[in-house]
Amino acid sequence: MSRLLVLFLLLPPVIPAAALPHRWVYVVRNLRTDRDLDEIRQIARIASAHGLNGLVLSGGLDRLEQQPADYLERVRQVKAICAQFHLELIPQIFSAGYGGNVLSFDKNLAEGIGVTAASYVVRNGEARIEPDPGLQLVNPDLEDYKGKPSARLPITGAAGQRVLRGYHHRTPR
Repeated sequence: MSRLLVLFLLLPPVIPAAALPHRWVYVVRNLRTDRDLDEIRQIARIASAHGLNGLVLSGGLDRLEQQPADYLERVRQVKAICAQFHLELIPQIFSAGYGGNVLSFDKNLAEGIGVTAASYVVRNGEARIEPDPGLQLVNPDLEDYKGKPSARLPITGAAGQRVLRGYHHRTPR
């Protein structure tokens, strides 16, 4: 079995490169240190040697105006590395994931579930949401039972039967 696996791995690819025009490697680095550049250079060298033709770079490019000057210099160096190894540089400008980079500009851009009929209390010119009052369970431990369902519980039906919100069914015996 292991010989078959080795043989399979040594076979040339069945799909010709011309059929796959976009052969990219995805790289995530924050470009904070020169070590990131060394790693990208190594990845680019290996990708180029294996016939890849693009490098997708993710790492804060959608907030360039918030990056320090050394970050921008490293971006230029990544561009030069890609040119050296004949790889197209594809910057990931907008990631639709958790929106961390977009929210770094304005946290009010976060989307949430719509709320209707929420109660607010205004104090000192500031409105804050008022939490709903706590849920009150009537007879939660079912200790209030004297031979028949508690008058405080909206249970109807004969012994051995349950009624829940208009649905009536027999309790298994």
